[in-house]
Amino acid sequence: VAQLPVGGGVHLGDEQVVLLQGGKPTEYNGGRTEDEIVAWVTKKSGPAFKSVEDAEALAAFIADNEVAVVGYFSDAAAAG
Repeated sequence: VAQLPVGGGVHLGDEQVVLLQGGKPTEYNGGRTEDEIVAWVTKKSGPAFKSVEDAEALAAFIADNEVAVVGYFSDAAAAG
């Protein structure tokens, strides 16, 4: 069995899925279809975007995330 070192003492073997967040591994033990794996990663990583309604919420969002990309839109429909 081939082993792939991924850091933090973790080595990946054949057919093993591990999500690394902040250098911490979380092993996936669910189904093996694309939809099941994508759903798990999406659940673990959070939504692709978050709407904030005021400056206080924006400041908290920026403080809580290592990387924050902020867009300003005139209304929700313009945001897509």
